[in-house]
Amino acid sequence: MHTHRLEVDNGHLIARFDGARGLLDTGSPCSFGECGAVTVAGVEIVLGRGFPPLDAASVRELAGADFDCLIGTDVLGRRPFTVDLRAGELCIGELPDGPRHALRTIGGVPIVDAEVLGRHLPCFLDTGATICFLPSELQWPGPATGRHEDFYPGLGRFDTATRTARIRMFGYAFDVTVGELPEMLAGLMQWLTPGIVGLEVFAQGRVGLDLAAGEAVFIPYQT
Repeated sequence: MHTHRLEVDNGHLIARFDGARGLLDTGSPCSFGECGAVTVAGVEIVLGRGFPPLDAASVRELAGADFDCLIGTDVLGRRPFTVDLRAGELCIGELPDGPRHALRTIGGVPIVDAEVLGRHLPCFLDTGATICFLPSELQWPGPATGRHEDFYPGLGRFDTATRTARIRMFGYAFDVTVGELPEMLAGLMQWLTPGIVGLEVFAQGRVGLDLAAGEAVFIPYQT
């Protein structure tokens, strides 16, 4: 088992890899960076620099966070890993003990089942998303309560109305902030999966993922 320190920088999940700072992004199937190579769980991973807008400098400017590389599922999917925000740890090597929940992947990106307003929705489980994004056709009870600015590489920044919604995943229910994707991006996603579950879910408990085996473990934090 290998452990790397974790922190949240401007809503983004950053791991420390032997001096390099890596943005953990389970919504990205590829990794890239400015550091040439990074050591993850004792293994040196050679990274390409990427090309704008999918390079570290472009994403760093949009995210407003400090990191040297982006670590996607091509690296994270090699071994089971667990994100423990409360402890500030990324543990790589095995899943924690607990009930196993099935997941699947598209292009290496994990998809989990979520229930919102009585509807079952497959959603990308994306540590690179600061909030959750769900389809605009959901019949929300009441008006939006806030605004949120986010970004998507290649599309740039966008602004969305937000509301608090109760989502059920992994056998537990909790409240998250929900926004809507820009029309162009939502149109692209309808061919893949209708929603994105972001980092707020990881604030509710330890989340272990084994992308190769198609398994997830969720251990809720005790309040």
